[in-house]
Amino acid sequence: MAKQNESSDILNVMAVNEDTSTALRGKRVSFTGHMGMTRDEMVKFIENHGGRFDPTPRYGTTYLVSNGDWNKGSTITPKKSRKVLAAEAIGVKIITEKQLVDLVFAFQAREAAEKRDKTGT
Repeated sequence: MAKQNESSDILNVMAVNEDTSTALRGKRVSFTGHMGMTRDEMVKFIENHGGRFDPTPRYGTTYLVSNGDWNKGSTITPKKSRKVLAAEAIGVKIITEKQLVDLVFAFQAREAAEKRDKTGT
């Protein structure tokens, strides 16, 4: 279920525009917890930017996206999720949803600047 957070507005804009890039080419991304988009939208975002979705972090997964509130308001003891524990155990880099979006935007900005430099516009 999508949840409002600091990345929600920017992610919705990107989802509506269906931006594509190769920002995540060669990257495998998994996620856990509440995101600004639904699970299907998040998978589409990853794939639209050249990445591959891993349902569970495993060797070869580049990033686990976690906003740190996976268990907020739950009646279960607030411990780390199984995915966070697995990612930590195998050395997968854990980033926030905002960091993932910033990574894509930075890539797109570099790509646009390179294009301008080549065309002189």
